[in-house]
Amino acid sequence: MTAGDCLYRHVRAVAHSYCGSLACSTNSDRTTLVSSELIALESARTIDRLRLQGSLSVGEASARLRTVNDWRGAIDLVLVRTRVLSRASEPMPMPLGTLDAVHLATALLWRDGVGPLPTLATHDTALGHAAQAFGFEVRGI
Repeated sequence: MTAGDCLYRHVRAVAHSYCGSLACSTNSDRTTLVSSELIALESARTIDRLRLQGSLSVGEASARLRTVNDWRGAIDLVLVRTRVLSRASEPMPMPLGTLDAVHLATALLWRDGVGPLPTLATHDTALGHAAQAFGFEVRGI
């Protein structure tokens, strides 16, 4: 199992209905994990929503937030800047919500400017299908 597999499984365990995306690339030396900086916000909001719905106790929510903060350091976070927002506003192959478009734009810009990101992890079906249309392997749907 690669580091990407481990982190992917961990993200799923931290926030059951996690809605962000994580892209990864593995070469012989290291796995690169990339996400929009929105991943931390979406994770925190999901954990808080689960707490408010009674699915998590206050203690469980606090522990999961600490875990989110721990694994954030393993991810290359891409800031949401004009370039990302511009790409997210361009036409997509299928309807996407705003946050999903930002996640996909982040992966596309990273791939075009920094290097390959063959895999995108998400639980959102529309985001997954849009990523597949751009040539990403998708995990989680």
